[in-house]
Amino acid sequence: MDDQRFDSLTRRFASPSTRRGVLGGLLAGAMAIGGRRTASAAKSGKIGVCHATGSASKPYTYIEVSQSAVSAHLAHGDAIAPDFATDASNCGDCGVVCPTSDACMVASCMQGQCTEAPLDCSSLTSTCGIGVCSEGTCTISPRNEDHCCGEAGSGNRCTAGVCTPYLCDAGFQNVGGICVPYPPGECMVGLCECGFEDVGGICVPLESCIA
Repeated sequence: MDDQRFDSLTRRFASPSTRRGVLGGLLAGAMAIGGRRTASAAKSGKIGVCHATGSASKPYTYIEVSQSAVSAHLAHGDAIAPDFATDASNCGDCGVVCPTSDACMVASCMQGQCTEAPLDCSSLTSTCGIGVCSEGTCTISPRNEDHCCGEAGSGNRCTAGVCTPYLCDAGFQNVGGICVPYPPGECMVGLCECGFEDVGGICVPLESCIA
């Protein structure tokens, strides 16, 4: 190969578009290998296994075994019938574990390629708080603090991210979420919901109080 052709080839492989093309080809090749292995196992009536070899240079190898050998490979810690298209621990091939860039990201395998997405904490979202991820755990970030929540007229308020009954101090009653003094001579309430009194730490109904 003459110097001019060599320089041209070097520049071509150094370009971003060429590198992306090579990477895409490698990924497509891995997907094709995974697909062929799955099809081969199904056709032969055997079970595909990612067998742990104990070797540092090649920790896993793909083999196909009969159903009677599956229990032994399970005991060995091998992956049985891996789905190379969706298995995040064997994505595209045996032992390819999809990484995450952050504790609040969830790794997944799609069509034999590793990807990741934020941990879904939306089940904790409400009027009083937003579900967020903190160090890999879903928590509630408070919002609308001390605002009304729940059923209309309930008097409930957002407290530390949770909709809770609004409690009044002794001598006050909860009226639409606002603590107002009881008229002189009427019962006094402790830290219980409107219409209840604190008796030994237990809230019991008040007969004379006006809810």
